[in-house]
Amino acid sequence: MDRKNLQKQIDYCRYVAENSGKDDMKALFKSIASNLEYLQRITKHTYFFLNDTEEDAATKFYKEHVKGRYFGTIGGGMSYKFIPNGLGQCVVLETIDDKGNKITEDITDISSW
Repeated sequence: MDRKNLQKQIDYCRYVAENSGKDDMKALFKSIASNLEYLQRITKHTYFFLNDTEEDAATKFYKEHVKGRYFGTIGGGMSYKFIPNGLGQCVVLETIDDKGNKITEDITDISSW
């Protein structure tokens, strides 16, 4: 989303919240403005997200290869690798088995590109 358009939406929500005669509309648009401001703040940085398909694949990978195993005091045991490209991002998960062999799985959902 373009930042200028996002700011216009925030300003519109503030305007409606301040000028609406109905309290429920004021509350609704105040809430929307707050959510949009949060979105504006977090998009100033680079974040990587998993979509629902990738999240399901990550959960399955965790249950099959990581859950129930001991990885030391700080835990961990599974790494996420995000590889941005011109179309979207690739997501690769990695862990090790009990013998020290590396297990990797590409969970990239290319249908979202």
